[in-house]
Formats: sequence, C-alpha cells, structure tokens
Amino acid sequence: YSLAIRKQFLNNKASIGITANNFFNKYIDQTTELSGSNFELLSTRQILVRSFGISFTYKFGKMEFKEENSNQEQNSGIPTGI
Repeated sequence: YSLAIRKQFLNNKASIGITANNFFNKYIDQTTELSGSNFELLSTRQILVRSFGISFTYKFGKMEFKEENSNQEQNSGIPTGI
C-alpha cells in the first residue's frame, strides 16, 4: 500500500510532495526450507519494504505544443512513418 500527497503553489509552478510505502510493515519475511538425505536447511530473510520520500518540483519557462497540420505533411512529398 502507498500514500502520496502533493500541494501546488506559486500559480501551479511549484509543488511539494510526500510519499509513504508500506508504512505499517517494516520487513517482509521470506522463509526457505530445503532438505535432503543428509541435511536440513531453514532460513528466514527479512527484506526492508518501508519507505518515505519528499519531492519538490518547479516549472521554469513556458512550453507550448502545437499540433502539426497533417495536410502539410501529405502535400510536402516527404514520406512519414517509415
């Protein structure tokens, strides 16, 4: 399970976020049992899964995306999508 919260400010140019993953469990246990004719093995490995994070983002400048006119591509004589 995960939880994330983000707050935007400065006219949506900046944001700060906080994340938490598996905050109720510190470890996941992996148990392995092996046995043979003259041995027996039992091992438990604990894997750390809890994590927390903080992020900060800031948008510089202004980006504009313009849709290209598909009629111009067809009339240009240049092959597209090869």
